[in-house]
Amino acid sequence: MKTALRSVALFAATALSVVAQYTETPVTIAPGAWLLETDVVNVAYDRHTPWRDGVHYRSTYLGYVQLTTGVLPNLDVQLGLDSWREERASDGVTTTRARGMGELYLRAKWQVWQKDEAGVALLPYVALRGTAHESLRPARTQFGVVVPWAAPLGETWWSGGQMQVDWLDDGAGGREEWLTATVVAGRALTEKFGCYFEAMTYAAPDLERRWATLLGGGVTWQVSERFYWDLGCMFGCSRIAPDISPVLRFGWSLPPR
Repeated sequence: MKTALRSVALFAATALSVVAQYTETPVTIAPGAWLLETDVVNVAYDRHTPWRDGVHYRSTYLGYVQLTTGVLPNLDVQLGLDSWREERASDGVTTTRARGMGELYLRAKWQVWQKDEAGVALLPYVALRGTAHESLRPARTQFGVVVPWAAPLGETWWSGGQMQVDWLDDGAGGREEWLTATVVAGRALTEKFGCYFEAMTYAAPDLERRWATLLGGGVTWQVSERFYWDLGCMFGCSRIAPDISPVLRFGWSLPPR
């Protein structure tokens, strides 16, 4: 049960980007500027588990907050917090829950290459184990690295993707290595509205390196120059992946003073 809960929670926790549900942007913000991103609600629900044991899992994140500020023209630092999180498992007879504040994340993004609207970045992170509620606290510190990229596809289309490696607590005093890859393509519909289509695949050692895939997309609304909404949803294409993962988020930027 613990393993399945971690597999569901991983994908809700990685939904931190501006333009897609899972894929990060390689763009950094200007020195002295600030960007606040908030997942109003982020849910991952799994009914068809790889074990076919009839247990339904649900991970719910409310108010994930990430604050980013620019340090150098190609470097920013980020602080993220799971304000409230619940992991729930039910077999139709009994229900178990773990809930409370999640972990505090420290991240840094270094844009290693940029040309026009194309770019590549390196984004390491660490989750501070002692900051989570004791019912959700992993036994070991978790960390990883993300390599996002982006490229234009014309005047109205754009594309991107990322490779990611996470070293997570395995629930038995050790670590397990998760491998993830995503690709995304989006289009500007009007000056304020856009849409994107995203694919994600991942593998974990406790699932014998079987690759799972999620497909989905979303819409974005640029309310003003500095504020946007993003509504997205991903659907699992195999038993290993969460069946459905909707998210609603917004972002608000402040210019340097």
